[in-house]
Amino acid sequence: MSVRRKLFWPVSLALVCVGGFAWFRRDTTPPETEKAVEGGEVAPSGKFTPQGAPPAGGPASAEELKSAAQGYIRELGPDELQIGSVRLNKRKRTISFPAMVAEKERALEYALVHESGKTHEALFSTAAAIQDVHVAALLLDGDGQSPKIEVTWRKHGGEAKVPLHELIGVKDGSLDAVWHYNGSVFIHGGFAASREGSLVALLNDPSALVNHPAAGALMRDDVFFAQTAKLPPDGVQVTIVMVFPNQP
Repeated sequence: MSVRRKLFWPVSLALVCVGGFAWFRRDTTPPETEKAVEGGEVAPSGKFTPQGAPPAGGPASAEELKSAAQGYIRELGPDELQIGSVRLNKRKRTISFPAMVAEKERALEYALVHESGKTHEALFSTAAAIQDVHVAALLLDGDGQSPKIEVTWRKHGGEAKVPLHELIGVKDGSLDAVWHYNGSVFIHGGFAASREGSLVALLNDPSALVNHPAAGALMRDDVFFAQTAKLPPDGVQVTIVMVFPNQP
């Protein structure tokens, strides 16, 4: 039996479930939580959303997400799958994909975005399709979990491996390692994370796949910055690795 057929029902069930949950959540944010400004709206967390519909991108429903994934999931070995440029290891419970340093000087609102997203406000950017990252996480039942997130890259003498939170500085404080995989929402006719390019947020952003509860609770967009001394040299590709907890 092909891996495509073996994965069809687990992926379908997981995506339909998360799609339904996301649809339930889509209208639960009170309208007064955002205020209109010139050119768009600003949430209390500091997130700015441009005026008008977000740019097209990604599937418009859980059914489309499911259908798109079935066409290109490849089995690399007994425990490994390839979903676009995303790798999933079932035994290690990891998903990984390439990225590059995006912003080192200005304040950060995101730890990781798609290269089509807010790269001027993010520490890292990736060309990996956000829906592929999400499908990989769903195959590990990662939605709602708190993964460890690591950044690795090659250097002289071996490989560097640094927890993502250690690469982000905080004015008058520090960032802990507690990330929450909330899985984004379907809204405005599309998968919000894909449409906005948001993967890992440092402010309260329900469109991002991953949020940081403590960072989001600060409701500030001017306190996070890159720990430049700990980052790889310019132009060096990194790998983002999400490690999901073992299931009970």
